Amino acid sequence: MLRVGLPCAGLFAVASIVPTEQTWERSAAQLAAVGVPLGIELLRGRWEKGQDRDRALSQLGARLASVEIAVPDRLRQGLDDPAFRVTPFWGRKADLQRLNAARLALPKGGLILVTGPAWVGKTRLLTEWALSLPSDVLTGWLREGTAEKVVEQAIGLGHPVVMLQRAKDAETLAALNALGGGQDHLLLVVEGRDASHLLRLARAESAAAGRLVEAAQQVVIANPGRPSDLEHRFSEMRQAYAKVAGTLTPGRHIHSLVRWTSEPIGLVSSLAMMAALGNTVDSPRPSHLESLQSYWAGLISPWLRERPAQSFGLPTLSDLQLETAVVAELLTDGRSSEVIHHLSLFEVLDQHRVAQLARWAHELARPALGTSMDVAALAATQVWSDADRTAMATALRAGTPDGLVHAIRHCLFAEEVLNMRLAITGTLVSEKRPMTAPVRLYGPARGVGKVGSTRAAR
Repeated sequence: MLRVGLPCAGLFAVASIVPTEQTWERSAAQLAAVGVPLGIELLRGRWEKGQDRDRALSQLGARLASVEIAVPDRLRQGLDDPAFRVTPFWGRKADLQRLNAARLALPKGGLILVTGPAWVGKTRLLTEWALSLPSDVLTGWLREGTAEKVVEQAIGLGHPVVMLQRAKDAETLAALNALGGGQDHLLLVVEGRDASHLLRLARAESAAAGRLVEAAQQVVIANPGRPSDLEHRFSEMRQAYAKVAGTLTPGRHIHSLVRWTSEPIGLVSSLAMMAALGNTVDSPRPSHLESLQSYWAGLISPWLRERPAQSFGLPTLSDLQLETAVVAELLTDGRSSEVIHHLSLFEVLDQHRVAQLARWAHELARPALGTSMDVAALAATQVWSDADRTAMATALRAGTPDGLVHAIRHCLFAEEVLNMRLAITGTLVSEKRPMTAPVRLYGPARGVGKVGSTRAAR
C-alpha cells in the first residue's frame, strides 16, 4: 500500500500548491499512470499468492488417500470396505459428537486417539465424521510411508488439516515425530485399540512424541445398538450389498436365521455381504467360520484360474502353492517374499522367482479391499493340515519380525470377532513372541478424555 499511497500523496501535494485546473488534470493523469499499474500489480500479487496456496493445498490433498471411494465396476468382494459406504449408517450421533468435542478441544492441532474393540465400526465412523467436517477442512487418510512429507508440506500453510491413520506402530511413530515440531492446525486422528501401548512406544521414541500422546484426546467406541437390533441391521445390510452386486431379489424379505448374541457390527456387515454375494434367501445359515471359509473359496477360485506363469515368468504352480502365497501376503501385510523363501513348498524357486510370486500375490490381493478378506484367509487355514499350518508358522517366524507381528495381530483380531481360538495362532506363538508386551485388545471405558487422565485409564 505504501508503494501506491506515497506517490499519490506527493501528486496531491503538488496540486494543492498550485490549484489550477490544468494542474489538477495533469495530476489526475499522473495519478492514473502511476496508481493504476501499481494497484493492478498489488491485486495480481494477492491473486498469485492465493493461487500458490490453492495449488499447495491441492498437492497436499493428492498425497492423502480419499475418505470415500466409489465402488469399482464388477467388484464382487470387499464390498464391506468402509470407504465404499454401501450400507446404511445408524445411530452413532453420540460418537460423532464426542469426535467433534475432541477436535474442538485441540484448536491448534494435535492428536485424537479413537479406540475400541475389533470391528465395532471405528473406520466407518471416522469416514462419516470426516465427510461431515466443514468444507474448508482438508481431510484424508495418510498413505503408508508419507507421514513425514505430508506434515512437512502442511506446516506453514496455516490451513486446517485432518489426517486419519490406522494404527501401525512404525507409521504412527513417524507421524508423531513429524508433528512433534509443531502442529499448526494439523490434527492427526489415529484409529486403534490400545492407547497405553502407543503411549509406551511414543515415550520410548522421543520426548516430543510422548508429550503428544499424553496430551491427546481419546474417544472410545463401543459396538452400536443392542443384540435385538442385529437381525434388522443384517437384513438392511444384505439388501444394500445385493443391490450393488446385482443379486437383489425384489419383493422378498430376507432373514438370517442366525441367533445373534453380541457380534460386532463389522462381522454382521461382512456376513450380510457374503450372504448377498451368495444370493441365499431363507435358507439355514452356516456358522460364522463356515461363512468365511465359503467366502474365501469364492475369492481364491478365480485367482487360481489366472495362473501367473506367463505374465510373471513363473513355472507351473499348484493350487496349494498359489493359495499359500496369497495367504502369506495377506497375513504379513505385503511382506510375503521372506515367508515364501522359508517354505519348503517353494524350494524349487530361486530368489528372483520368489520375488515375482510375491509380486503376483500382492497385485492380486490388494485391490480386493476389506478386512473380511484377511479374516477369511485365516478361516481358510482352519481346514489346512497340521503340517501345512506348522510350515506356515515356521516360515513366518523365520521371516521378517514385522511380518510376524502383523500375522499375530490378524490372528488376534479374527479370534476376537469370531469368539474362538484359531488353530494357526497357537502354532505361531508356540516358540517366541515378537512383542515385549501383549497387545491389549480392548480399550478403556467408553468416553472422551486425555490418554493420561483418570477417566480414560479407568
